[in-house]
Amino acid sequence: MMNCCKESCLPNTVTYNVMVLGLLRVDKWDDALVMISSMIESGFMIDFLAKEGNFEEASKLLENMSAHGLKPDIVTFNSFISGLLKSDLETLALQVFTQLSQSGCRPTIATFTMLIDWLAKKGKIKEALSMLENMSSLQCEPNVTTYNSIISNLIKLDKGDMALSTFLKMIEHKCRPCTGTFNILIIWLAKIGKIEDALELFDLMPAMKCRRDAVTYNSIMSGLVRNKKYDEVSSTFALMQNQGCRPTTVTFNILMDCLAKQGKIDDALGVLEEMGSKGCKPDLHSYNSMFAHLIRIGRLDDAFSVMSCMKESGCKPDKVTRTILMNHISKTGKSEKALSLLENVLVMG
Repeated sequence: MMNCCKESCLPNTVTYNVMVLGLLRVDKWDDALVMISSMIESGFMIDFLAKEGNFEEASKLLENMSAHGLKPDIVTFNSFISGLLKSDLETLALQVFTQLSQSGCRPTIATFTMLIDWLAKKGKIKEALSMLENMSSLQCEPNVTTYNSIISNLIKLDKGDMALSTFLKMIEHKCRPCTGTFNILIIWLAKIGKIEDALELFDLMPAMKCRRDAVTYNSIMSGLVRNKKYDEVSSTFALMQNQGCRPTTVTFNILMDCLAKQGKIDDALGVLEEMGSKGCKPDLHSYNSMFAHLIRIGRLDDAFSVMSCMKESGCKPDKVTRTILMNHISKTGKSEKALSLLENVLVMG
């Protein structure tokens, strides 16, 4: 057992059970009791009980350890708190956190991050922000994961202004944002129509040594299309390629939508045809988007061609596809081509 620990190969439940049972079978009761004490002292039993959902027993064991001068380490506390939060036992988790601090065991970034994340997800923003503020006083500075967690949750709770304030505080405290941090904010700003603010963050990324990824570019391009800044979509796509960021299917879908909305439907069809050669397979959204634009301007023959490509690719029409066509028929009447196209869609679906 000692060699196992020395070689950084930690014993698990099976290891302990085999050892204890083996000792009992040869009547080495004292050694068996020492082994059980080792399990308790190392915090292994608390971790095991927590993972099994036996929180009441784990809590009692934690109290008894402290009473007998045994100090669980931070790994034990973190594991216990994590298990409690996963089971929505907030009060007990916070009690264990208090007990952790009182025991002289210093909380880690992981301890605070899991608590802050849980509080924010539950909408307890005041408590989450208070804990974030208290981290520094306990000589534990928040890291990028901590900030990303609270920024993301603030946006989900429709508290974007607070998310931006937290982002500024993050920079003020010299915690460097990562690509994920910027993406969280850029996606939100682009969606709510604040494309200029999103572009400011986009432009800030190189200065903060953050590499823009496909999510970054796609979010900006989507926001530009939504705001009818079509020329800037092309320049952003060119920048994406120049910077060596590989476009995704989502990128090409945005480009097709951009071109079609400018009336450049043939160029949009060209993008759809070229996607395979660019290493991106069109998805259901690609076909539905192109199908909708073609139906809208009455190019049913081309819509037939898109359906054929869709079938060859293995994509099946869905409710969206059928709705696009049904809406067209209800507005323009039951033309032979439209009914034939509907029949094809129904057969494929």
